[in-house]
Amino acid sequence: MPRRPPASPPSPPPPPAAAAKASSTLPPPFITIIILTTRKPSISPSTFRSSYDSFVDLLKTLLGDTFPLSHRRSFIAHPESRPGVAMPPPWLAPPLRDPSRPTQQDVAAMETGFDCVAEMTFADMAAYERFSARNQEPEVVGRLADVVEGFLDRAKVMMAFVGDVEETHAERRGSCPWEHEGREGEEREKEG
Repeated sequence: MPRRPPASPPSPPPPPAAAAKASSTLPPPFITIIILTTRKPSISPSTFRSSYDSFVDLLKTLLGDTFPLSHRRSFIAHPESRPGVAMPPPWLAPPLRDPSRPTQQDVAAMETGFDCVAEMTFADMAAYERFSARNQEPEVVGRLADVVEGFLDRAKVMMAFVGDVEETHAERRGSCPWEHEGREGEEREKEG
C-alpha cells in the first residue's frame, strides 16, 4: 500500500493586528435606528425618564422575540440636573456677547429641544421588518399609544436609520477609566 505524504501543517493564524484590521473593514449586518424624543412640557425630566423606562419594559413584554437586540436611551442633562454648562468650542458655538461668561439666554439658545436620544439595534433588516409588523398589530398599538400619550410629545419625535459610523479614539491607552481599571485587574491577576 503506498504511503501518503504527511499532511502539511495548518497555516498559522494571521497576526492580531492584521485580523483586527480585516474585521474592522467588514460592515456589520446590524441595522440601527436613532430616535430623538421630547417630553411633554407638563412632565419633569425625572418623570419623563421613569415613564420612558417603563414604556420600554412594556414594549419588550408586548413585542417578545421581535424586540430589538438593544434599546439604548441617553437622557439629556437639563440645567437643573447637570454639573455645569456644556459649551461648544468657539468654532462651533453660536456667537456670544462674552464667550468667557455665557448668559442664561446664551445657554437657553443652545438647549437641544429634545430630552432623549434612543438607539435601537436589530440583527438585520428582516428583524427590523418583524419588529415593524408587530408594532402595527391592534393589540400593541392600543396598549402603547395610551402610554406614549402620557409623557411624549409625539409631534416632535424624529427617527432615522444610521448609515456609516465613524469613531475616533485618543491614542493613549488607559485614558478611559474602564480601560485603566481593567488593566490593573489584569496586573493583579498576574501577580497573584
